[in-house]
Amino acid sequence: MKSKRITVKRITVPTITMAIIASQLMGCGAMSQSELLKMINNGDTIEIEIAVPENYSEADESALAWIILASLTSQESMRAQWDDTLKITITGDGKDGCLYVDAQGNNENNNTLRVALHNKAFIDMLQDTDIINTLAGAADTVYTDVDAAEDADKAFYMALNAYFNILPDSADGAANADDALTRKEFMTMVARSELQVDETLAASEEFNTLVGESAFNVFAEQEAEYSYLDTDSKSLNNKTYNGVMSRGEAYYLIINRFFASDLSKVGSITAQFNDCNDGGNIAEQQKFIEDGTEKEYYRDYEIVYALQNPDQGVPSTIYNALKVAYNKGLIGADTRWDEGITKYEAIKLITEALKLETGIEQFDFALTSVQSTDNTANTADSIEVTTESDLGNAGSISHEDGMSEDELINELAEESEAEVTDEFDIESIPEKTMYATQTCNVRSGPSTDYDAVAQLTTNQEVTVNGKVTADNGKFWYVIKTDDNSTQMVSGSLLSDSKVSTSSNKDTSTSSQSGSTAQTPSNVTADDNNAYCDLSGLNIPDWVDTSDCYCGDCVDMSGITAE
Repeated sequence: MKSKRITVKRITVPTITMAIIASQLMGCGAMSQSELLKMINNGDTIEIEIAVPENYSEADESALAWIILASLTSQESMRAQWDDTLKITITGDGKDGCLYVDAQGNNENNNTLRVALHNKAFIDMLQDTDIINTLAGAADTVYTDVDAAEDADKAFYMALNAYFNILPDSADGAANADDALTRKEFMTMVARSELQVDETLAASEEFNTLVGESAFNVFAEQEAEYSYLDTDSKSLNNKTYNGVMSRGEAYYLIINRFFASDLSKVGSITAQFNDCNDGGNIAEQQKFIEDGTEKEYYRDYEIVYALQNPDQGVPSTIYNALKVAYNKGLIGADTRWDEGITKYEAIKLITEALKLETGIEQFDFALTSVQSTDNTANTADSIEVTTESDLGNAGSISHEDGMSEDELINELAEESEAEVTDEFDIESIPEKTMYATQTCNVRSGPSTDYDAVAQLTTNQEVTVNGKVTADNGKFWYVIKTDDNSTQMVSGSLLSDSKVSTSSNKDTSTSSQSGSTAQTPSNVTADDNNAYCDLSGLNIPDWVDTSDCYCGDCVDMSGITAE
C-alpha cells in the first residue's frame, strides 16, 4: 500500500489561562440559566471554555502525514534506538518484530498501536524497567523540551506517540507534552492509534460542512459517533471542534469506543470522586431538552452549565464514563474532568485503554515465522527465529554467513521437531473420529502450560491419531492436521459420540456464599481436572479457576476447559 501524506495548517484557538477562566465562571463571564435558555432557544452556538495549564501554548504542527508504520522516517535517531531495543529487524520490503506482527503471526508493515498493544511479546518488554528507561531516553535525542531523567514516564509516552506517528510533533523540535488538545486533535489521535493507513479514507461532505474544512476531519470523523458532543444535535460544530477538549469528554469517548459493554452495565460499578458528583440529566433539568425534543447544541449548553455550576455535578453520561474508567484503573479519585486534556495525558490514556480493551484477542509473536535474508540486518552471525506454531516460543538457531534461506528454514524445522520430541512422546493410535464434550482449547502440547492454538465447540468433530501421557498421568489426544502441526486436546474433553445438548446436570450446593454450580452426573469430585459445561454462569472476583473441578467452583461463565 502506498503512503498517504496529508498536510495541514493548524487553526489556532485563543489561549485561555486558569486566571481568566476563573474570572469568567465566577464573575461577570458566567451566564444565568435564563440567559443560557434564551441563547439556545434562539439557536445560538456557544463556546465551551475549558481551563488549560498556565504554560499552555499553541504549537504549530508542521504536517499531518499518514504513512504506514514501517515506512516512517521521522525522528530517525529515536526510531533507530527503539528498533534496536525492541529487536526490530529490517526485511527486504519493510520491518519485522513485535511491532510488525498481526494477531495471526503475519508480518504487517501497516500495523497500528492498537494491534501492537495486544502482542504479549511487546507488552512483556514494557514490563522491563531497563527497556522502558532506554525507550524513554531515546526521546532526549530528538526533543528539546523532554528530559527522561526528570520524567521518564512523560518521555516514554512522547516517544511512543512519535514512533507510531499518532499526533505530529512541532517543527521546532518540541514534544509539547503539556499542550492542551483540541477536540479534533484528540479524536484524530484515537483514530490513528487504531486505523491502518488507507488511501481511500475520506471525510464526508456533511462532516466537513458541520465542523469546517480540515485535514483532521478524515480521522476525527471515524470517532465522531463516540464523542460526547454529537453531530446529530450539531453540538460538534466549527466552534467546539476547534476548542480545547475537557478530560471528562476524553474519558467518555474512550470508554464509549472501547468499553461500551461496561458502560451499559455501569449501575453495578461504584466509584467515589473528590471533585465531581452525578448531576443527572442536566439538559432536561435546564430545558435544553424540552418535552423530549433535543435542541440544537444542547450538549454544548449542558457542559457550559456544569462548568459554571460545579457543585450541581456533571452530566450523568460523563459521570458514568468516569466510573467505568475508575473501575479499570484509568483514572483516580481526582478526575479533573473540567480541565483540558494534554498531549501527554492523551497518549497515555489511549495506550492504557488499548491494553485493556478486548476487541482484539491477545497474541504472542516476537517475530513472524520466517525471516528474510535479503538485507544486511539478517546477515549477522546469529539471529533468533520464531515459529508460528509455537507462538513465539522457539529457540534461537545458529546462522552462519553464507547459509541459504532454504538451509536456514530446514535447520529451523529440524530444531523445532527435536524440541517437540524431547518434551513428550506421541503414541500412534488408529485414526478415529471423536467429538468435543464442551467448548475447550486445542493446545500445542499435553498441558495447560502450552499455548492454545485453536478452540473446539461442543460436539465439534475431530480426527485423532495419537495419544500422549503427560507427567501428571493425564492423557491427551493428538489431532490429525493437514499441516502436520502439533495440536492436542485433553482426553477428558473428547468423546466417541456426541453429547446431549439437553440439560443433564445435577445441582450441587457450593460452600461459597450458598451459590450453586451445575455438575454433570458423570463427573466425580476426585476428578480434579474435569471441567463441566458452565455456560450461562458468571464468575465472581473471588473465584480462582486454575485448580477447580466440576461442582467445586461457582459462577464460571466464559471458562474454556483446559
